[in-house]
Amino acid sequence: SYALSGRVFCGECGSILFGESGTSNTGKLHSYYTCKGKRRDRKCGFKSIRKEELENVVISSIFFMLKHNDILKPLVDNIYRLQDKESIEESSIKERLKQVDKEIGNIMNAIKAGIFCDTTKEELFKLEDEKKSLSNSLSKIQHSYRRFTKEEIKAAIELTEGAPVETDTQRTAFVTRFVNKVEVFNDGRVLVDASQFGHSAYALITKEGENIVRIESPLLRQRKSSTEKSVFFFEKI
Repeated sequence: SYALSGRVFCGECGSILFGESGTSNTGKLHSYYTCKGKRRDRKCGFKSIRKEELENVVISSIFFMLKHNDILKPLVDNIYRLQDKESIEESSIKERLKQVDKEIGNIMNAIKAGIFCDTTKEELFKLEDEKKSLSNSLSKIQHSYRRFTKEEIKAAIELTEGAPVETDTQRTAFVTRFVNKVEVFNDGRVLVDASQFGHSAYALITKEGENIVRIESPLLRQRKSSTEKSVFFFEKI
């Protein structure tokens, strides 16, 4: 299982990277991410990268961003605001309530004008029953969840730092939650697009040495152009 499948692309030609495995002379199984464009027409010079190495640097980049207050604070604020957004069901009930109130109003106007019969009476009772039912349903929805404070949201996000990412299943779940797109270049740059944060992260890695990537202290560089995003630079040391 390759955690970055469908999300990782070649920075050299733009093709998607796919996972493949091979056995060495010693019989050990090695897994890599390989450029589909290179495999197709042999024109791309992308060098395959080890599965563990690439996934480690991507996950480490996310952990790092979660610790950085310049990213964490806007993320908390955004989640806090999202609590105010109505669910599809809640919005639908409110819309129907408006329609029912309008229909009840029309019947009441008809009654005032002297138009009243068994059919009108039956329709009025039917609408009033529906309004009561809709109001009860809306009340249940609105009381089925509570609003979290910013401190609670921040604490929940910080718990992610200890999230298990040892197995392929855990890695895939983590990547699905945080990563939008990854681009890998031959010079060692890895662009991690963590769209949930409104930032991208550049992770500079090497193709040799240990698999685990150590991240130096934060090196946040704000680009001069207001149209460009803030970027993070990581180095393997």
